[in-house]
Amino acid sequence: MKVTPNNSTNFRGIHIANAVARVNNAGNSFKLYKLTNRDADYLDYLRKRTNLAELMPNLSEMETDIWQSVFSNAVNTALVPNRNTFLIASDNKPCGLAVSSKGYYNRYKLNQICTFPVECGKRIALAGKTLFRPVFDEFLNSKCKGMELEALKFGPFGAISKYKELGFGMCGGSNYAELMRISPQRVQQTLKYLDGLISYTPMRGGGGASQPLKDVDLFTELR
Repeated sequence: MKVTPNNSTNFRGIHIANAVARVNNAGNSFKLYKLTNRDADYLDYLRKRTNLAELMPNLSEMETDIWQSVFSNAVNTALVPNRNTFLIASDNKPCGLAVSSKGYYNRYKLNQICTFPVECGKRIALAGKTLFRPVFDEFLNSKCKGMELEALKFGPFGAISKYKELGFGMCGGSNYAELMRISPQRVQQTLKYLDGLISYTPMRGGGGASQPLKDVDLFTELR
């Protein structure tokens, strides 16, 4: 089923960039969108239709529960005022969501980031790293002295090691999450690293209203 302009789940995100990530001599093409409160219905619909236990049946129940919780929290956080929310899509199918904001003590905060499969067992390589590009841009534009996030210790796919690869350092935390930080100078270095993996092209003039994204009825497709 496709989202149409007359549907309450109409997607209105602003198309901000195109990207191509190079993987094993092939390229994964992405479109990136900045979301606003006009996309609240679409995000809520996407949350209801994204069943990660169905999409990734080989993961443990604990891993999928954690992943589903992160995804749901990303949608909830995206709807809070004064948040920068970005969605990434591959072949017109949404595959990731990131939410960030200016926090306390002149620090920028990655509130949530979550990628998800476009079909059963199919995660899109480098979607997460590509999704960091607009987040890093917002951080640098904010002039904050640092950026921080909390990485869950027991979720799937080793989040802490992935953030370390992007230049984040470990700063303590709780039994369940590791506090990690990165400086503006280190982000500049990381962006050079990402440029070697991803061709990222911002839209001129900041982009415009999107075409409707394909409405992935995951429950129906997986039957």
